Amino acid sequence: MSADASRRRGGIAAALLVAAVGLGHRIAIFVAHRAALDAQVDANPLWYTGQHLPLPMLRDHLVTALVLLQQTPPLSNLLLGLIAKAMPGPHALVHALIALQAALSIGAAVVLQRLLAWAAGGRLLGATLVSLAFVLDTDLVVLEYNSLGQTFYENLGMLLAVAFALALCRVADAGRVRDAARAGVFAGLLALTRATWSFVAAPAALFVALVTPRRRAATLAFLAPVLLLHGGWVTKNAVVYGRLTPATSSWTGYNLYNGLRRAGLEEPFRRFVIARGDPSWLVEMVDPPQLLPWPRTPPAVPEARDRAIAAWSGLDNPLMNSATAAVAFGELERAFSAFAWAHPALVLEKMARAYRLFWLPPAAYGRMYLALFCLDDGVPGGLDPAAIVAGVVAHRLPPQAWETSGTYPALARRPARLWTLRWLEPAWLLAETSAVHVLVPLLGVAWAIRRLRGGGALDPAVRRRALAIVVCWTLVGYVALVSSIGELGENMRFRLGAEPLVWTVTVLAWAEAARLVRGRQNLRKWGGADVMPRTSSG
Repeated sequence: MSADASRRRGGIAAALLVAAVGLGHRIAIFVAHRAALDAQVDANPLWYTGQHLPLPMLRDHLVTALVLLQQTPPLSNLLLGLIAKAMPGPHALVHALIALQAALSIGAAVVLQRLLAWAAGGRLLGATLVSLAFVLDTDLVVLEYNSLGQTFYENLGMLLAVAFALALCRVADAGRVRDAARAGVFAGLLALTRATWSFVAAPAALFVALVTPRRRAATLAFLAPVLLLHGGWVTKNAVVYGRLTPATSSWTGYNLYNGLRRAGLEEPFRRFVIARGDPSWLVEMVDPPQLLPWPRTPPAVPEARDRAIAAWSGLDNPLMNSATAAVAFGELERAFSAFAWAHPALVLEKMARAYRLFWLPPAAYGRMYLALFCLDDGVPGGLDPAAIVAGVVAHRLPPQAWETSGTYPALARRPARLWTLRWLEPAWLLAETSAVHVLVPLLGVAWAIRRLRGGGALDPAVRRRALAIVVCWTLVGYVALVSSIGELGENMRFRLGAEPLVWTVTVLAWAEAARLVRGRQNLRKWGGADVMPRTSSG
């Protein structure tokens, strides 16, 4: 058997091991907590995640519903509609959604294993152990059962994001056009999964153009699926609603306004909008403040379009998905941009607060809304290392995991066993944030100094690790930045979409730092001889 065939067989066996462990674990969780889950479904029969169109609309009129959809990207609505058709009962639907989430998490763990193995030059042991730890992570389990399984778009984005990162790494490593096309498919699908990813194709296309020798062919191969998938959705929204924007959600302005509210900036924003005074109906949306910002005298043009849409579709388009809402929230978005230019310090302070929330454990989201599992209140985030160390010393960390019951928000709690690696979580959170915020910048400086001193190109194995670190670190920064601009409150949930990327950065950055430290020690031990592997600089 050839070495390549042996490596392929080993990779398949490792992937099957990760999938088998993940599947066994999720089956055990479901069996142990099924009675509590079904009781929660019965106690909260009206619970529904508003990011999706109404369930009867998706179940009974799926194609027309997707034509009308603009409030959020389509992939999760499509999947929910298909599952609702196949699983009409409430318990069967919830079970199917949780099974889908488990499958997505296991798939993300398998792709993470492939990414780490690629970065390690085919060595499987470390990559497999890390992926096994990932699939047994508490954050995944808590979010899989959150909102009766309805927030599965986060897990879907997580799987696509790590696959996107692997495709970009392969483009940079081998320069193959087919890898660029694969990366374009993932970029297009990401934009159709979470609006956060609406703008990632632009910097990714530039990256592809810069790192491939066949620049034109690779860039066109990347852009073709993006234009087909993302561009097709944008074109549909322009035709139906007259709304031409790369953002795959019409709620951008609404989310930006809610972020200002939660930051305590509603009053200065309200005064700013009133002082601008244009358009007059925008002033009505914020003066006086309302739970749902809505003009008392909506503009006539989108109202006429809504009547025409209702006439040809025969469906009652929800208010938040209407043309009127898109126009209103678009005006809120423009007002936010003007406010940010006028008061940058306020918006930057708000973003800093949101960024701190981004580094809470994603499982902390289980305390915010209906969730079968949650953690103790007051879990510190990764940007508060002193609190993490104090919590470990005081035996408050890792936090207790709870199973909830009853009707939201009056939920009772009892201790839950999730069979995850709870003991590892505080140390791992510190390792993640230190890698992202300290180690990667230091590694960048070290690589730059080596290059400036004429050290030549990086060794191929080191180059692969560096590529994976840079690609994943950049994508994590993209998600953190975009989510922090708008949201203030649920940012830890958004991090789930980048969690395999965070794990990749953490493992590889610490491994590379250890390699550099060993190299420095050997350099001193052997009298200054350069023992670092080098290749010709060409």
